[in-house]
Amino acid sequence: PLLWEEVFLIHMCQYPLMATIERYKHLGIDKHQGHKHRNSLLEKGFIAIEPISTATARIKLMVPTAKGFQWLKERGFDAGSSDKIGGIQHQYWARRLREQFIKQEFSAELEVALGKNSAVDLVVSKDKKSVGVEVETGTNSYEQMTANIRKCLEHYGRVVSFILDSSKAGKVREMARDERVAVVSTESM
Repeated sequence: PLLWEEVFLIHMCQYPLMATIERYKHLGIDKHQGHKHRNSLLEKGFIAIEPISTATARIKLMVPTAKGFQWLKERGFDAGSSDKIGGIQHQYWARRLREQFIKQEFSAELEVALGKNSAVDLVVSKDKKSVGVEVETGTNSYEQMTANIRKCLEHYGRVVSFILDSSKAGKVREMARDERVAVVSTESM
């Protein structure tokens, strides 16, 4: 039989973007039990806590560490790796944006290849028109952010640059200076 800590690690790989309390409910355990197992995994170095701030809340995601992924791999679980595209915050926001666009009856596809080892985070389409969406967590330089915008403009008529660090949004907007580019931040979510 699996120990609860093992169940947690497996569950994190199956549902990587599930918030802590939501995870406990999904597993059918109360907050006290959940925290006990979470703290055990933290102490053993199998997981880390990744806080994500939204306009209305602060979400805590449990994320397997390299040690946690290794443990899963040794037991035959195909858990991927700790170096997924863009990190957990990037994944969270790309998927959250996708969900928002789908609710508004757009089609939305994650990680669309553009060729030359290049991809756009999200492509949103409606009525045969497509928009490239780039999620910027704040780790890229301004030059990289504007390069991502240019990359999208080469393939799509419009681009949305979604920036988590609202203090950088103004400068990116200023650098882009293009009516085809919309720069937004988490405050608009």
